[in-house]
Amino acid sequence: MRKLLLLLLFFFSVVAITAQGLNKLDEEGKKQGRWELYYNQYWKVLKDSTNAVYYWYTEYDHGKRVYTEAQWGRKSFKFQDSLFSKQEGKIKLLDGKYTWYDKKGNISSVHVFKNGNPVWWKQYHPNGKIYLYFDYIHKCEDEPLSWCLYIYDKKGELKYTSWVSKGCGGTWTNIW
Repeated sequence: MRKLLLLLLFFFSVVAITAQGLNKLDEEGKKQGRWELYYNQYWKVLKDSTNAVYYWYTEYDHGKRVYTEAQWGRKSFKFQDSLFSKQEGKIKLLDGKYTWYDKKGNISSVHVFKNGNPVWWKQYHPNGKIYLYFDYIHKCEDEPLSWCLYIYDKKGELKYTSWVSKGCGGTWTNIW
């Protein structure tokens, strides 16, 4: 009976993920829609979940990744896991605030997720002043996958603001 319940639980989990439309390809075989991205302990992208420590959700539009990110951690950096996350198990869905510090102890970047979805990310200059701010909450003209990028100089003064969105012509602007 226990094996049957576990089998049913697994089956319904697979059905639920499929129903959500995760990890789909378009007609040309390019990534489309919502995808899970897996990372190792240094937040480097992995091809699958085999050696993953973390994962989160991102979006693709016909092979182009919509949500870009600030600089992730490095082996020489120190990492502070989210205090909000109470997950146990091998792979953690990113949920909460995650902070990276360089080898000198200066803040390098801060990443905030809610249930695996990006909220905002900040990257800092070596002098501690903000460098990049990725704002995934505010949308451009109600475009669901749009977001705003702010770029600052070494003094922390805002130099450039840009919406990243799919314009009226159907092509992405300011996407890497």
